[in-house]
Amino acid sequence: MMISERESPRHVARLSRMRQRAMALLERPLRSEFQSQPTALTVAAPRLLRRSLPASPLPLALALLFAQSLAVALAGALSAVLHRPIGQAAWAGQTASIAFAAAGMFALLRGSIAAIDLRRRSDSLPVLLKTLAALGLAELAALGAAALLLGAEGYGPRGEMLRVASTWLASSAAMVAALHAIAAGYAERAARRGWLAKQIVVVGNDAPAVGFIAAAQSCKDHFSVKGYFDERQKATSGLLGGVPSLGGLDELADYVREEGIDEVVIALPWSAEARIMGVVERLGHLPVPIRLAPEPMLWRSGLGRMGQDLLAVMPVLRDKPISDWDLFVKSLFDRFLGSLALLAALPSMAMIALLIRLDSPGPVLFRQKRLGFNGHPFEVFKFRTMTVSADPGAGLRQASRFDRRVTRIGGFLRRTSLDELPQLLNVLRGEMSLVGPRPHPMWTRASELWPEEGDRPMESIVAGYAARHRVRPGITGWAQVCGYRGETETVAKMMLRVEHDLHYIDNWSLWFDVKIMALTLITVIGGKNAY
Repeated sequence: MMISERESPRHVARLSRMRQRAMALLERPLRSEFQSQPTALTVAAPRLLRRSLPASPLPLALALLFAQSLAVALAGALSAVLHRPIGQAAWAGQTASIAFAAAGMFALLRGSIAAIDLRRRSDSLPVLLKTLAALGLAELAALGAAALLLGAEGYGPRGEMLRVASTWLASSAAMVAALHAIAAGYAERAARRGWLAKQIVVVGNDAPAVGFIAAAQSCKDHFSVKGYFDERQKATSGLLGGVPSLGGLDELADYVREEGIDEVVIALPWSAEARIMGVVERLGHLPVPIRLAPEPMLWRSGLGRMGQDLLAVMPVLRDKPISDWDLFVKSLFDRFLGSLALLAALPSMAMIALLIRLDSPGPVLFRQKRLGFNGHPFEVFKFRTMTVSADPGAGLRQASRFDRRVTRIGGFLRRTSLDELPQLLNVLRGEMSLVGPRPHPMWTRASELWPEEGDRPMESIVAGYAARHRVRPGITGWAQVCGYRGETETVAKMMLRVEHDLHYIDNWSLWFDVKIMALTLITVIGGKNAY
């Protein structure tokens, strides 16, 4: 497996720094008893834990968020009805509407802490206090709006509004706290039964693998090691620390994808930098964190007794690009805007479909298998812009300037990117995002674009190419708005496109998506590099 010259020295240096930090952590534990006295490891663990350990499962967090928001809305509506001034029926209706608006505001504020781990008792009270603070801010804003709205229209005395506010605040706070306690209790019971345990696979069968598996097995309510893979062989056999062999690296990617594995732990000697980075490159397309297991000296120092804090002190070689909560927010954003865009575009899409049928024989839509999130293939939709050829290989060649296959209406659609509109259906189906790396056809190999490179996979030439599959592909992306769209007739152009895609993945935010969509409109108007 190729490791680019640009990447390899950086990773080797990073591993060296990790080893130095590990030895610094070991210095104090080796001079004292790990169980009885605080050490550098035990002091550093809580700080690392807040950044590194996984959040509670997303469905539980979302269910709690929905239940708490609904409780806020119902408490406000009931308070408005109970304290309704005589003869002013509209007052209760408008106040109830404000209560539901406050519930939405609470959901937005609460969403920023929705992924806090409810399984940890030490986190329960701080999370509850933050939740109540979000509730207070949302209701304060709602009451301010109510005072302006209702006071301007002359509804009810101030005393009634104060009674509504106090009743609403007390009842909603009680309901939110009760729901939080129920969810935290359920999460703790589920964790004890192993229902929330992280699914982990190990790469390697050396001493670090034995130490990590033993430590993880001692805390089965938090970690479940499904098995190990040997990166040096295609097939292995036998048990290691009580867990089975699952094959070599060729089988690992499919296993992670099909079994819903949460994390991959590379348990190789830290001195084997080339082997470690070779594994990281092979697994670069997986959207799961890849950690490095400590060396045997750390296990002997007492690291194996850290329990659920174990992962906190394990270096992350490649992190998950977008957290589960952020992924949910991005998906919600995509489907909401995608639905609005599709409704707005339906008349134009109908007209385009008619023009395509009148311009040349063949189907209106062009369908092609492409690689998506986590390497899953899916069928992408586009308006057909080329003539239908009897040669099945003709449609696989990348379009070039003055390409005779492009129809008259097809040229206009490609310049304006209107041929991409049907991909809004892919967004609503959850196969694509509005913003992300552009999906490349499954057939894409070096020989299809650059015959002189031979019949090799793209990732053997362009470092990081496979890592684009760690997020959902998009209708538009950072590379496209920066001018790297259209034909990639040289390896250098493909490298620049991939570098921009990886920059997007590493720096994702919702505002970054909004920025790219705004720049896309400017780029589409210019029509540069699209043919």
